Amino acid sequence: MNCLALEQGGEVLIIDCGVTFDDRGLGVDVIHADFSALEPYRVAGVFVTHGHEDHIGAIPYLLKRFDAPVFGPRYALGLVRERAAEHEILGHVVLHEVTPRSRVRVGPFDVEPIRVTHSIADSTALAIRTESGLVVHTGDFKFDETPPDGETFDVERFEELSREGVRL
Repeated sequence: MNCLALEQGGEVLIIDCGVTFDDRGLGVDVIHADFSALEPYRVAGVFVTHGHEDHIGAIPYLLKRFDAPVFGPRYALGLVRERAAEHEILGHVVLHEVTPRSRVRVGPFDVEPIRVTHSIADSTALAIRTESGLVVHTGDFKFDETPPDGETFDVERFEELSREGVRL
């Protein structure tokens, strides 16, 4: 289960929002984060790095409590759309497709997806500019010289960001 929150000025950016599956046989289907800790904040948005369930599976549960836009790569958003339809919340979900090396403002955060390779198509890392400096979140990745989707790992962009100065 992956779910990270960055706070700045009373606003929160959620990065990935996944579930884990309970295999203990106790009648629990999925486990997701307790979102009550977010109540004092305004959720500026949710940014997904890729479409695995441990990164997107809890988004419908989060969006039932918080009205926030969801940003991510095309393939991941297609899977989020399917989950939202299953949970009957598709009518109020706002999805924004983002592409690697583009930058988008989400509340006080400036977020740039960076292409990485992983076991699922259309995976990204994130460069997040905050008032405290640059945060790089790698998401899940592996170095793959011949990825199935043909999209290669953007090593050059990581090198450029390292020269810019990364705080976290």
